[in-house]
Amino acid sequence: MGAVIAPTLIKESQVEPLGEVLGRAFFKAPLHKYFIPDDAERRRFLPQFFRRLVRMGYLFGETYATPDSTGMAFWIRPGEILGDEQNERAGLNEIPAICGEEPFARVSIVFDAIAGLHKEHATDDHWYLQLLGVDVPLQAQGVGSALLQPVLEKADADGVTCYTDTANPKNVPFYRHHGFEIVVDMIEPSSGLRLWFFRREPRR
Repeated sequence: MGAVIAPTLIKESQVEPLGEVLGRAFFKAPLHKYFIPDDAERRRFLPQFFRRLVRMGYLFGETYATPDSTGMAFWIRPGEILGDEQNERAGLNEIPAICGEEPFARVSIVFDAIAGLHKEHATDDHWYLQLLGVDVPLQAQGVGSALLQPVLEKADADGVTCYTDTANPKNVPFYRHHGFEIVVDMIEPSSGLRLWFFRREPRR
């Protein structure tokens, strides 16, 4: 039997190592391959991107990580909206200069489509799972499930819905296992990526 995984709120010292971990975890993900098609460029860029996204989670989210920084779950709390000011503080406004304007413009269309689904379908007070990632050697070993539990338990206790999205078909059965149901299953026309948007009702 494996060791019990006890996620804790992320510490600032975990931002850098988690950026590296998530760069590996999402290296083959369809969205990020579309974002940066060249393998060498994607390997260089993704840790820089994810360090900033992890910092966003540390500064403004409810973000849980494993003690050894091998995975994290970044949630946006009910009633909170993250915008330009938060992006600047986390350094996400630097991403176009790092990856190039053309790749950023292409992927921004996809990000805008996801944001549109969020705005259209998540109209109640809710938790939003912005990012869940686990280092490659530990995937499919219960780490992701453990990282979700602190907020899923809060949501159930408070009677609050949860939402998330993915562009990776491998994630669909995982989220459904945790009570998320598909609200939207669509092809984003500019990229050809398949997007899923999920809602999870609280369990009583």
